[in-house]
Amino acid sequence: MYLQAVLASKAMSRTAGRHLSSNIRRSSSSAARHHLSTTFVASSSNKSYFLQAIPTIQQNPQPRLTALKQQQCQKHTSSLNPYKSIAIRREGKNRWERRAALTPEAIERLIKETGIKVYVQPSTKRIFSDDKYRAAGAIDT
Repeated sequence: MYLQAVLASKAMSRTAGRHLSSNIRRSSSSAARHHLSTTFVASSSNKSYFLQAIPTIQQNPQPRLTALKQQQCQKHTSSLNPYKSIAIRREGKNRWERRAALTPEAIERLIKETGIKVYVQPSTKRIFSDDKYRAAGAIDT
């Protein structure tokens, strides 16, 4: 992990910031990096610039998948349609909510574009009727 120098004031020139940042990156030991990043103070024309050190965001510590492992994973998943069905459940008896997760038009488009099967539990409380869902291609459960 290397430390990245962050300017406390935006007034410092870009070249000075780049120079300091590259010096910190080139430094080999973490103690030297810490010393460089925390003790630098520049002054010019009655202005002082202080730097503070923050750790950089780490990459995922898990090793990357090799090409062979990626091919093995792709054998077990469908790249065209990994999710084959969606279900919209009915609203609860005591719920006042009448909104639906998907409209009949959205279901029709979803079926046409992806081939996904959409299951809908019948409900008298939903704002769209069950007939509209059936006409759009949804399956009653």
